[in-house]
Amino acid sequence: MPTNKMIRDHLQFFSLEGDNLIGYQITGSANGDSWSDILVFFNGNKDDVSVEVPEGNYTKVIANHQIDEKGLGDVQGGEVTVKGRSALVLVKGTSAP
Repeated sequence: MPTNKMIRDHLQFFSLEGDNLIGYQITGSANGDSWSDILVFFNGNKDDVSVEVPEGNYTKVIANHQIDEKGLGDVQGGEVTVKGRSALVLVKGTSAP
C-alpha cells in the first residue's frame, strides 16, 4: 500500500493472546488484489495455537509450510489452528488466476 491513508484504511491487527504470535487483516482489495480480504497469521512458537477469525468463508493459500494461490482447502470463520513455527494465510473473494 503506497500511502499512510491506505494502510490506516485497510490494515487491521488482531488482538491475540500469547507471545510470538501476530495476525492482521488486509481489507477491501487494498492493492488491487483479486482477494477482498486477506488474513495473515505468524506463529513463532514451537506448539500449535488456535486463533479466532471473523465469520465468513475463506480459502487457505498458505498453511502447513505449503503455498498454493488456488487453495489448500476451505475454512469457515471461527477458531482455526496455526501450526507451530509457521504462517497461515486465508483469503476471501475472487481467487488469483
